[in-house]
Parts: sequence; structure tokens; C-alpha cells
Amino acid sequence: MQSLATQFSKSFFRPANLRFLSTAAQKFPSLIISANEYIPKGPYAERQAEFLKPDLTTVKKIDDVLKQKKIAVNAHFYMDAELQGVITACQTPNGVFIADSLAMADQCVKQVKSGFKSVAVLGVDFMSANARAILDKEGFANVPVYKTSTKPIGCSLAEAAEKDVYKSYLLTEKRKAGNKPIVNLIYINTSLPSKAMAQDIIPTISCTSANVLRSVLQIAAQKPDCKICYGPDSYMGNNLEVMLKHLTTQPDSEIKKYHPAHNQKSIAKLLTNFSYFKNGNCVVHHMFGDKVVKNIRENYDDAYITAHFEVPGPMFKLAMEKIQKNSGTVGSTSDILNFIINKAKSTDESFKVVLGTESGMITKLSQMIQKTLKEHGAKNQTVEVIFPVSSDAVTVSNDKKLGIVPGVRGGEGCSTEGGCASCPYMKMNTIDGLLHVVEMLNEGKTEELKKYEVVNKISDDIVDKALKPIFAMRYFQKNKEFPEWAFQS
Repeated sequence: MQSLATQFSKSFFRPANLRFLSTAAQKFPSLIISANEYIPKGPYAERQAEFLKPDLTTVKKIDDVLKQKKIAVNAHFYMDAELQGVITACQTPNGVFIADSLAMADQCVKQVKSGFKSVAVLGVDFMSANARAILDKEGFANVPVYKTSTKPIGCSLAEAAEKDVYKSYLLTEKRKAGNKPIVNLIYINTSLPSKAMAQDIIPTISCTSANVLRSVLQIAAQKPDCKICYGPDSYMGNNLEVMLKHLTTQPDSEIKKYHPAHNQKSIAKLLTNFSYFKNGNCVVHHMFGDKVVKNIRENYDDAYITAHFEVPGPMFKLAMEKIQKNSGTVGSTSDILNFIINKAKSTDESFKVVLGTESGMITKLSQMIQKTLKEHGAKNQTVEVIFPVSSDAVTVSNDKKLGIVPGVRGGEGCSTEGGCASCPYMKMNTIDGLLHVVEMLNEGKTEELKKYEVVNKISDDIVDKALKPIFAMRYFQKNKEFPEWAFQS
């Protein structure tokens, strides 16, 4: 009997130069997942699938040192496929953790409390800086935090909140509010100094892409006359406004499914009090614009659509349309992950799903899908995960005469229109970088390690101010309402 890979080989495993031309011009690359196989379609998917079964020699090399030296690894979902493949195969108990930025900071403290002597944070710089500051605050200043690169690792969205234009937006909104109550929602993917700066101007509450809509609705329920600002992600702000306008067209019975205290009248009032910052976005989610959506509509009408809350309007609108047909979801990376896994559990049929977020989460997603299909799936059931990479994706050539050339190399998937399906900042964390740090720790190269160690440059005063918005959010997550102190300067 032919394997699934053999069945697909005639259509999709052609020479690379011809294969890219056909898949890029017509359809997006994808990864077909069965209970026992990964079948990539197109070079971008091949790159993502290449490291789902990692080199066991490399795994053992890293894992042995993690155990011996009690090193914890704390990584974001958007890591490079090779790096994620290796660290997820490590067996050090509680030593490797992959999640979003909020959970990463929490886990760092838990890992250290459980006995780990150092932490390698694989993410952008504000994540490692947050980990360092929070560990210091918890009394673990003696526990070193390491990056895997000596170069700065930025974040286009977090940096938007550090610019004067964001501060000016907050000051303007405060002035407009006058004596009326006002609160600012700040996205969790920002630095501690940005949160502290916002808190200095307007009472500020942190939010995630998973709870941002609930946060807005709850603030309006507790403080009906309160002006609500949101930033710095412009796409998420616009998408929030779109969702609120959509709710005003729904019957009260439907609105109460989102929040029991609201109806058409209260949502309409909320809209008059809502504003969002219009000059910030994530370079990854910026990718999902008109051309990508046109391709999805033409070629993937039968697929489930997932969209991160940070995607541009056209992709968000498409996902909203699919939600009305029970064929889509919008939310955080965790929301997307749970949606796909629940679909795999609830049907015996094969299905397709468009991954409307950073492609780095395919490592975790594919492992969970395969596990689900083994436990719940029907015979020959598959899930095809589609990567909506722009057809004009480009890459940088090593040949200086060529510069930028057509085609997807490795896994960048960056578009000439702007945006990347794979975060170029996150991909500065590499398996070679982690290996180098692990080897230096194993060999006791203290002086060389200092180049990779994260030094706390955030004062206790700023940390205290920045933690208040986070504590307000956590209070809401636990108690389903915000504390009164969250609305006070």
C-alpha cells in the first residue's frame, strides 16, 4: 500500500526551481499531517517540516548539558523550526518551555524556584529584559539570564510603543477626556518601560490578544462613561472596532454571549468612547493583506480560516465571515491552536486550515495535531495546514551582485509589499547560538558568556509601575472583573 507521501509525490515533489514557480503562482505552500507522516507541499513548507524530526545527536548534546548544569530554556512560539524541533525533543524535566510572552515571564520564575541555576530566553529583547527584571524583583538577581545572540533583537510592534508618537497619542487622549474617566489598554507584547510610561499618563491595564475584547467589554460594563484607549497595535485596534460595530447589528441575545451586561445600546455607547493608536503593527501580521486574502478566497473556500487579532482588516474580515459559518476563529496563537486541535478531535473527516499567524507555531501545532490524530483520528484522516505566504516573497542572496531575488529561502517568506510570514527578529535565535551558549556554560567560559548575559537596565521604580497593568489583567482573568485600583492614577 502506498504511503501518503508517495500518493502526493507525483504532484508536489518536482525539481525545486519548477516546484516554486507553480506553487507560488497558484497556491500557497502547506503541510499535510497524518497520524504518522508529515507531507510538505512547496519549498516553504518543506523548510518548516524539515526539522520536525530533529537530529538526535544535537538533541542529546543540548539535553545532557541542560540536565547537568540545570539550565532552563524559555522560548516563544515563533522560534525557528530547527530550534523548536530540537528543544521540544529534550527530556530535561520542566527544563524547556515554549509559549507566548506572558507565559514565558511567569515560567522563568517557576523554573528558577524549582531549582534551575540559569535561564536561556529565546525571543526578542524585551522578553529577555522582562525575564531579567521580574527575576530580580522576585529575589533571583543571582540567576543569570542569557540570550543566544550578541546582536540586538528588536520587535517592530514593541518599538512602536517606545516612540514619541505613542506617548503623544496618550497625552492627546487624556486631554480630550478632560474630567471624564479614562483608561488605557496596552498590549502585553510591549516592554516594561513602555507600560510604565503609559501608566504615568493614564491608568493602564495590560491585555493579550486572547482577552482584549473581553477586557474592553468589561471596562465598559464597570465604567459605562469611561473613555477606553488601546495600543500600540493598529490592526488589533481596528479589528476591535470592527467587532464592536458588528455587535451593534446583532440581537441583544447574541451580544450577551460575549458579555451578559451588554446590549445594542451599551455597545453603541462604548464605540463613542473607544479609540486606538494608528501607528504600530507587527511585521509578521502585516503580511496578511489584500493579495493573500484574494488567493485564499479563490483557492481555499473549503478551508477553515484562523486569524490572529493582529492581522490587517481584509484577513480579519474573512475570518469573521467564516466564524458566522462555524468555519473560523480569531484570537491569540493559543486560541488558534485550540481551535484547530478541537476540530481534529470533533471530526473523522480530513480538513484544511489556513494558518493566519506566524508560521513558527507550526512545530507545536503539528506535534499536537499528530498526537490528536493518533488518539482520536479516523483511518487515513489528515489535517492540511496552509501557510498564506505572499506569492511575491523574496529573500536576500549571498551574492552581492544579486541582492534580493525571487523565491523563499530557508523560511523567511518576506514580501516586497512589507511583512513576513516568519518573524525575522525571532529567527535571530538559532540552534547554533543556543549550542554555543550551552557549550560555554558547560566549559565554564565565564568571561565569554558575559557577552550573552542580559543585564538589568530597568529600575525598580519602573518595574513597579509596569507590573501594575499586568496585575490588573491577572486580577481580571481570575475574578472576571477589574479592581477599582486599576482605574486610578
